[in-house]
Amino acid sequence: MVNFFNALPKRKGKEDIRSNPRVMKRLMREVSKYKEILSSNKEVGIKLPELADEIDLAMTITRE
Repeated sequence: MVNFFNALPKRKGKEDIRSNPRVMKRLMREVSKYKEILSSNKEVGIKLPELADEIDLAMTITRE
């Protein structure tokens, strides 16, 4: 999941967040939380405001 979220800003023409260790640590922590929620729920809404400079992530992930 972390690799998926890392690729999103790059697709939109923004900076690569992998070069910032602080942002990566926050992303790993948040993804870990959402994975736990997803293990018990079928759907989870993910919102990461101000992940990095001008990068906000928001989406819904479902499991089958």
